[in-house]
Amino acid sequence: MGKEVVEKIDQSLWIAVALFSAFIGFISVVWIALLPTTGALWHFYNLGIVLCPSQITSAPFILILIYIVLLKFKGLGKFLDVRKLTLLFTAALVVSFFTDYAAILEWYGGVWAHRWFSPAVSGELIPVIMSPPENIARQLLTGGVPIPWAEWITPLFWWWILMVSYGLLMTSIAAVMRRGWIDIEKVPFPQASAAYMIACMGLKTQPSHIKMAFLLGIALGIAFQFPIWAQAMFPWFPDIYGWRVNTCGHGGYQVQAGSPLGALVGLSVIAKHPLNVAIAYFVPLGIQFSIWFWYVIYLIATQVAFFMGYYTGLDTINGCGRGGFCSDITPQAQAPFKFTALSYVGGTIALTIIYLLLNERYFAETIKAVLKRIPKERIVEIEKGEPLSYRTAYILIIALLLISIAVLMTAGVSLPAALLMPLTVFIVWIANARVWGIAGYTMQFLPGNLLYRLLLWPSAPEPVTSEYVVTISMAFYMTDVPKAFGGATLSSFAGYKMASLFDVNSRDVFKTLVLALIVGPLFVMLGFLWINYTYGISRLSFNAALWNSVDGWTDPSFYATKPASEPWIPYVAVGFIITALLYILHSKFLWFPLDPIGFILGTSWTSTLWGIWFPFLIAWVLKSLTLKIGGSRAYEEYGTPLMTGFIAGYMIAVLVGGFAGIVRFFIPY
Repeated sequence: MGKEVVEKIDQSLWIAVALFSAFIGFISVVWIALLPTTGALWHFYNLGIVLCPSQITSAPFILILIYIVLLKFKGLGKFLDVRKLTLLFTAALVVSFFTDYAAILEWYGGVWAHRWFSPAVSGELIPVIMSPPENIARQLLTGGVPIPWAEWITPLFWWWILMVSYGLLMTSIAAVMRRGWIDIEKVPFPQASAAYMIACMGLKTQPSHIKMAFLLGIALGIAFQFPIWAQAMFPWFPDIYGWRVNTCGHGGYQVQAGSPLGALVGLSVIAKHPLNVAIAYFVPLGIQFSIWFWYVIYLIATQVAFFMGYYTGLDTINGCGRGGFCSDITPQAQAPFKFTALSYVGGTIALTIIYLLLNERYFAETIKAVLKRIPKERIVEIEKGEPLSYRTAYILIIALLLISIAVLMTAGVSLPAALLMPLTVFIVWIANARVWGIAGYTMQFLPGNLLYRLLLWPSAPEPVTSEYVVTISMAFYMTDVPKAFGGATLSSFAGYKMASLFDVNSRDVFKTLVLALIVGPLFVMLGFLWINYTYGISRLSFNAALWNSVDGWTDPSFYATKPASEPWIPYVAVGFIITALLYILHSKFLWFPLDPIGFILGTSWTSTLWGIWFPFLIAWVLKSLTLKIGGSRAYEEYGTPLMTGFIAGYMIAVLVGGFAGIVRFFIPY
């Protein structure tokens, strides 16, 4: 009888997880659509990514805060426990990566919009399996008509199966790697650790000084964020942080040519969003130091090259252009350094390859377990805490690999091109998950054509073909902001980390990941169609972020500069060697201060475009002072509660500020 009750409870729990994933997916896309476009509120107050390139999403944190509030009500506590919280947190995290504007508008939304942006080009290059005809896609622009489901069912299914297959592929790979990262290495995953600490504030009785530090952090988080929200909502509100002037959409100050700072030609963007400091504070001191130290090396090297006659005109370009976003004159793409090829591409490949080589015994043992080449007792021991047996995991990987290749081939992609896609995704997102798990950030906007340019298309075909445009656009956006595969990779490890902290079964986390990946993206797309057919993109925040992304891939010169102009392979090789040496030295000698992650994040777009070198410098100073003055006790009892509270306060601001923005859509004020 007791067993039947437990089975019924579990069955209802999985139904709840599926329904929750559907709800979060649908409501999140509606939420971001209704936000005001002023001040990039849609960028900071949505339920997906609220600070790039940290890839921190608000929905999981807001869930925890609501959970803590519900615990205060008598009678509800018996329905709430850490197992349910962990699983719902994981589901919210998975789905939230699908709801960011980039995951929609730079993905299927951009492909659909291309039908009316460039009807002739789209009709020739974009297969009908990926997008409905121009007259149907154009309905998204104005809405006001019933949704023609017969026209939408094919592209919806194609994009859904693409996301599910690649998402589950990376989740299955993460299942094999879970023991190594979570149990053996104990990778910290700063954002998951911060979420755990916030949950503990509501679940466990805390000493008064820790609680006060946490509450002070909440107050500071709200206080810091209110002026940013208010200056965007109300033109009359004073711009305290200078957010309306020379500020990128992600919250970074653009250094101006001709200013005193502009004389340092490599200096481009300084991240001033305070949430960056709170996230960076949780990162190990060595990583903090290494990131800003390598950025200083970048500045010195760029300045020396400028005086030697390179990068002519760089001193006349402002902010983001210097960082490589909208200018051809940049150390990221031009000799003598070509840092995008050097550190971003070479470093990323090295992080994945060197990790695999250094952990060859671990992976060999998992394969031996599959083949039963090791004692049964050892197999039982190593699979004890795993979400599924290694045999099942590897079978899933092979099956999903075949499906992911087949999906691309149905869109006209040849077998060689389709084979390179999952390999590209694997290399990029294992490295990114590693960086995110240690430093809390990812290498956003990596050149996804790295393997294609090396092995298939050294230069773009002229004229471009449908296969080329579909493949390369997919490759770039599969390696940019976390979507199906990237989000699934990060969510898997973060979910396992949270489960480890709360002592929740990893098998339950895997089931949650599967459910959320199957249900979530479908309801995000359904929500996208519903809100646009109801109001029209032209009236929604999507209009501010929608751009003709596909046409960029029809320009052969654009492809020729990613990751850099010829020659670029030697730079990738040198970057690989530098990263590998740093990786090995840092692993072998604890005293060696320079980390390969610092080299990659400090010399690439992550610092030059998003400016995260600066908050890491501030966090390094704050953490060093905390440890020097009060030791580890001060860090654990004052520093981390304060920063955890700051993150919680920011998420409260996102919830309240976002809701206020949505109200404004219906009731202007």
